[in-house]
Amino acid sequence: MVLAAAPEETPPHTVEDTTYPGAAQILAQRGIKLIGGDGSIVLVDCGPTGLIEVRSTEKGRICFKARTIYWGSRYPMVNYIAMEIPSVYTIKGDEKDVEATLTVNNQSKVYAIEKNAWTPVGEGAGPGNPPETLLQIRAATPQ
Repeated sequence: MVLAAAPEETPPHTVEDTTYPGAAQILAQRGIKLIGGDGSIVLVDCGPTGLIEVRSTEKGRICFKARTIYWGSRYPMVNYIAMEIPSVYTIKGDEKDVEATLTVNNQSKVYAIEKNAWTPVGEGAGPGNPPETLLQIRAATPQ
């Protein structure tokens, strides 16, 4: 019995590209630098309730929609999006458990964002606080 020989060339590995689709166009049109994520938190037009809303003294009002995605149909995934939005002073959460990572002077700080309410960050958290840059939003569906 003769078995077929294995191919000499190994197929290339699949590499997931986590860059944000249309990031260059969004940066050019709106001045918002979106870096990447898992695709489950997306930039949307502000308007309806149920959005994560960011306010920046430089960029204005910016909104994101976090979709509910379950892993194995039972365990909620933690969704994320990475960005650089300067001078963020408050963030409003949706119905999910939201955390925001901001930075100032090369020091990162993670804020727990209140559900359906505003959480002051950076300059908005009190007098004398420096402006902070929003680096990442993470959202998980409560269990």
